[in-house]
Amino acid sequence: MTTAPSPTAEATRLMDPRRMSPAAKTPRRLDAAVAAGSVPASRPVRMNPHSSRFTVSGSHPVPPVWDARRDRLLFHDVPADTRYSWSDSTGAVVESHPTNKANGMAVDADGRILICESGANRLVRREHDGTVTVLASHFDGKELNSPNDIAVHPNGDIFFSDPAYGRIPVYGRDRPAQLGFQGVFCIRIAKRELALVASDCEQPTDYASRQTLDGSM
Repeated sequence: MTTAPSPTAEATRLMDPRRMSPAAKTPRRLDAAVAAGSVPASRPVRMNPHSSRFTVSGSHPVPPVWDARRDRLLFHDVPADTRYSWSDSTGAVVESHPTNKANGMAVDADGRILICESGANRLVRREHDGTVTVLASHFDGKELNSPNDIAVHPNGDIFFSDPAYGRIPVYGRDRPAQLGFQGVFCIRIAKRELALVASDCEQPTDYASRQTLDGSM
């Protein structure tokens, strides 16, 4: 059995409001999450009154999402196969380990967390009762490569990128790809279908950062 790393076991990245600049990698990622609407602009980082810093632990933290129902921030460290949560009361703690090398996340209109599980080639939704619903795992009878990043359209449709990074060591599980391309998909909620949006991509990632505030893609 593997043991989840503690929030201080990996190299830490410090978010200091006085140092947030385009050159700072992690603050830029948090700003992108705010712009995409996944973290409330009013409180992208809620500081401890006794500290001027917010610590994000991990070797490769990815853009976070705000879980409004539980008033907390969620983010993944992909190589560590760990999901962390942060709140005023707990600080940064391990929320789940392992995570199927989970990567990007989003929140749907009902406040449910959508998770790209790159190591299991699937996109899942965590229901309010804690159960997990698989939204997409195959296309035309073949496994998806490794869902990576995600954006939710105002109409409820779910767009996600599908590179092959989750099929290599460290960032996923080493196994051959079944699809003959890497692309972008859309789960069309009204029709309950998985549609291919683009197939001429090379290792597409960071799809959520392309979502504009008016919902266009």
